[in-house]
This record gives sequence, C-alpha cells and structure tokens, in this order.
Amino acid sequence: MQRMRSIRTKLIFAFCAVFLIMIGVVWFVYNFVFSYYLGREAQKNVELLIGQTNKVVQSSFSMLENSVNYFFMDQTLQEWIAMDSSQENEELLGKFNMDKAIRHSMRMNSAWDNALMGTAYFYVDQYAFTFYSNGKFPIYNMTKQTRVIFNQMELSDTDDLQLFPAQDDTRTFFIGKSYVDEELKEKNLSMVIAVDEEKLAEEYGALGRYENALACIVDEKGRIYSASRSKLLGRKLDPEILDKIPGDGLTDAVVDGTDCYVSKKEVSQTGLSLIACIPKSSYSAAMTQTVRQYVMIVCIAFAALMFAGIFVIYKATDFLTVIEKNFTAVKNGNYRVKLPDFNTSELHELSRAFNGMTERIDYLIHEVYEKQIEIKNAELGFLQSQINPHFLFNTFAAIGTKAKLAGQEEIYRMIRAISTLLRASFRQDDSGTVEIREELNYVECYLYIQKERFGDKLSYEIRVEDETIIECRIPGLCIEPIVENAVIHGIEPKVGKGIVHVDIMKDTDNINIVVTDNGAGFRDQTAAEHSGSSIGMKNVDKRLKLMYGEAYGVYIDHDYREGARVIIKIPNTGGGAGVQSNDRGR
Repeated sequence: MQRMRSIRTKLIFAFCAVFLIMIGVVWFVYNFVFSYYLGREAQKNVELLIGQTNKVVQSSFSMLENSVNYFFMDQTLQEWIAMDSSQENEELLGKFNMDKAIRHSMRMNSAWDNALMGTAYFYVDQYAFTFYSNGKFPIYNMTKQTRVIFNQMELSDTDDLQLFPAQDDTRTFFIGKSYVDEELKEKNLSMVIAVDEEKLAEEYGALGRYENALACIVDEKGRIYSASRSKLLGRKLDPEILDKIPGDGLTDAVVDGTDCYVSKKEVSQTGLSLIACIPKSSYSAAMTQTVRQYVMIVCIAFAALMFAGIFVIYKATDFLTVIEKNFTAVKNGNYRVKLPDFNTSELHELSRAFNGMTERIDYLIHEVYEKQIEIKNAELGFLQSQINPHFLFNTFAAIGTKAKLAGQEEIYRMIRAISTLLRASFRQDDSGTVEIREELNYVECYLYIQKERFGDKLSYEIRVEDETIIECRIPGLCIEPIVENAVIHGIEPKVGKGIVHVDIMKDTDNINIVVTDNGAGFRDQTAAEHSGSSIGMKNVDKRLKLMYGEAYGVYIDHDYREGARVIIKIPNTGGGAGVQSNDRGR
C-alpha cells in the first residue's frame, strides 16, 4: 500500500520548492546574465582601474621629484652655494645654516611623511655632509650604496634627476640630483634619496590582486625599479612583452600563451613607465568571486528564510500532530482520549465531534465487554460442570462403606481417594478456586491410586519451594489433570520404572507448577493440541486463559528430552515469605 504524506510534509515540500526555485533563478542570473555583462564591460573596467592606478603612482613620483627640487630651491641652500667661501668661519656657518634648513625642509616634506623616502644623503664636494633615515633600512648598506651612486653622479655633468636601481636585495631604488658651480668649479652639492619600493608598490597593489597579473615600473631600457613581484626587482622586463605593449592605452595581447589586458603609461619625468599585464581569466575570476560572495549571501539569506518558514509551518501545524496522535490511540483501542478545545471554529467543531464519538464508542465497548464476561463465566461453569458427576461420588461412598465393613482396607483407601477426587468439584467457592494445599491433596489421592495399580513401576515426589505457597488459591483441579496426563501418556507406555515430579515455585508475579516425568514424552504438540481427555491439558489451559488472560496457561517444554515437562503458569495472588522444604515422596 502506498504511504500517504502528511499535510505538514506537503507544505514543507512546497515551501522548500519555492525557495529552491528562487535560489535557482538567482544562480541562473549570476551564471549567464552577469557573465555576459562582465565580458562586455571588462575592458572598460580594466582601463579605468589602470588609469586610476597610474594617477596614484604618478602622484607619488611627482611627490618625490618635487621634494628633491624643493631642497635645491631652498633659499638657504642657494645663499650657501652663492657664498664666497674664502673664509673658513663663514664656510662652517653656511654649512650649519644649510643643515638647519634641510632639517626644516624634511619636517615639511610630504614624501618623507608618507614613508616613500627611506633615506636622504647630502654630499658637499667629495664628502657626505649629512644624512636622514626613517630607520627602515640598514644605515651601513645605504651608506655604501649611496657612495657608489654619488661616484656615478660625479662622472656626469647633468643637473637633471637621475635614477639608480638597488645594489642589493633591499626593496629600494635611488633618485639623485647634483648642483655644480660652472664658473668656480670649486664646490658642488649632491643629494641621493632612497625610495621605499615596497611602499610604492602598495600604490598599484590593486593590480596585483589578480592571479598571475604583473605590474611594474620600468625605464626605457626595460630595467625594473618596482614590481608587484619582488623577485623581479633589478632585472629587465622580457623584450617580447615590451614589444607587445603600445606606447599608450589598453590593448589585448597574448603573453606566455595567456590572453591578457596590457597597458603602458608614463609616470615620471625621468622616463619611468607603469606597465600592467592582467590575464583576462584572472580578472573575470576576481570579479566573479566578488559577485559570487554577494550571491552566496543572497542564497544564505534565502536558506535562512526557508528554515524560518519551515519552523513557522511546524508551529502552525502542531494541531495535526495532536489529532494524529489521538486518532492513533483510538486505532489502538484507547477510546478515552480527548482532543483539546481548539481556538479556531473549524477545529473546535472537529474536536467536539471526535470527543463525542469516542465517548459513545467507549460506552458501547464497556457494555459489550461486560456481556462478554458473563459469557466467559457461563463457559467456565460449563467446563467445570464436566467434572461434577454427583452420582459417582454417592456410588463410590457406598462401595467404600461396604469395603470397610468387610475389612478390605486397601480397597477402602482406594475408594476413599477416588471419592476425594470427585468431591473436589463440589468444594470450590464461587470463584472456582481452591488453596494449593487442597489441590495437592487431590494430586496425592490420584497418584496413590496409580501407585497401587502400577506398584514399583511408578514413584512420585511432590516438592513445594516455599511452604506459604500452599495458602495461595488456584483454579480447582488444574494440577491433577496434568499429573494424570503424565501417568497415562508418559509412564504407562514406558518400559521400566517411571518417576513423576511435581514442583511448585513462585516469583514476584507468578506461581509456576512444573510436572515432570521420565516417560515416553511428547515432542511436537502444544498444550491446546494435546489429545487428552475432556478434563485434560486442553481443558486446564483454556480455563486458565479464560480466568487470567492469554499470558497464563499450560506450556510444554519442548527442549526437555528425557520424558516430558509441563509448566502451569498462574498469577501469584498472595502468600508469606520464608523458604522451607515440603517433600512428599512415595
């Protein structure tokens, strides 16, 4: 049978489907619409990005160049240069004033404040007049490099700005400028500053965030002064790349087998240029990653709303769980369950109708149940009546009297035992029960008769685990038929001596009466299937089930292989404590 889905499940499926469709639409827009737009607008965005970066880098170089020119335009330096240095005191005073002016200029220098300028060295004639450092670069290495650069500047007569690449692995390059007195040829002033390449590289770091992108500052010969990849500093750019880059503007080119956007823009009066090379795939991936983050945020928001909606659906459909639980209880036979009084009119009417229905069913069930009890009692009486032959009791009583008068003691004892068995059906109270003490008396009477019949072939033993058990009440004649079955069907067909044991034990809830014999046994029959007499095992099993329920009755131990073992299970209705042994043996 096909399993039906609940209303709550259908609502959740529908709700989730709507949100999944919405997420799918967003994903479609991202993958197709935006991808198309990105491809169309990519070149414009790259050109704008490179243009903005070029302006920032150009501004930094302008700051450096203006700083150098500003030092040489200082009035104090100009006065010192034009001063007649024939007198030594005036020369020292001029140097002191010049040093003071340089310090003042450094404090006002924007390149120094922005840390673009790492060190600044001033040379007068062949000697270092003074120097300033921001502490980032090692002074010893800087002093050695600036001396080499100063010696190179001495070989040149130009007073223009000059560029010098780094002499070691320090991330820096140098800008130098000299002033030479063409008339006197006696003194000159030179300035060498170290530019912090790492700080400068931050200005075009936006280009370096794209995978495999290249951004660098080169001179006309392709020497690299600054680069997004520090390992390229001091090297020369591949001439193949230089040849593919136009003089100005943005174009497409294949670099190392990769489609790229390439650009070259001048950033300095010294002829330095900013070269940018961005792989198209890298740019698209970067832009896509940015948009993907927004898409993920949108999807997460949708997912959060979906879970919130599921929670609302669960809370709004709690009444369905209550209704289902109560209907299941009714299905399992509990007709006393009640639905709560719901607030909504429709559910209120449903609750009222359901509660009225269960009340009516419960009333009818109890009425039918009481009638069924009467039927069981009548059937029990009928079964009990099968072992109440009054006329036989009277007959055996007369025979016993004659045997006693005639001196036939053995016959008299046998007749008396038979009479005791017949009397058992008359001495029960209205409940149909007797004490175990009395039931064992019936069993002993029966076994005594059979002992007289079989002689040494039969022996028996009755054992009671706890003496107080004999005070408990059990259905009359529920043990004797089982013992009778053991003798007739077990011991009688057996060759050799037969033994019958009757053991009575109890636990917290039950009394267990175990009848064991070493006779022929029976293997494949249940208590209800055994073909004994009408007062045999089938009768006893049925009576016990009628009185106490299906959990009680007569059970055959099929694992017992040395005869037969039958267990009578009866509820424990009372009895004291204390374990004693009460063995009756013959």
